[in-house]
Amino acid sequence: MAHGGALYENLSLDDKSNAVVGDSVFVYESRNNMIFVPNNKVVVIDGLDDFIVVDTDDKLLITKRSNEQKIRKFVNDIVNVKGDAFI
Repeated sequence: MAHGGALYENLSLDDKSNAVVGDSVFVYESRNNMIFVPNNKVVVIDGLDDFIVVDTDDKLLITKRSNEQKIRKFVNDIVNVKGDAFI
């Protein structure tokens, strides 16, 4: 799963400082987010500020950007409960 920090700073930002990766993402009244979704998946983001949203075929992560250091813990927790196949 993606992490914030340096990655956010290297992505193109829209006029509300959202970094969006995905070709069918509609963002309303949201700012300072990192959004990663598969191409051709329609996603609507409304009213989020300072979040990381990562969607893959079988995983979804939504967390505050300030929690980016916790992502490693989240991944470890998932591996401990579900095994490596889920990461």
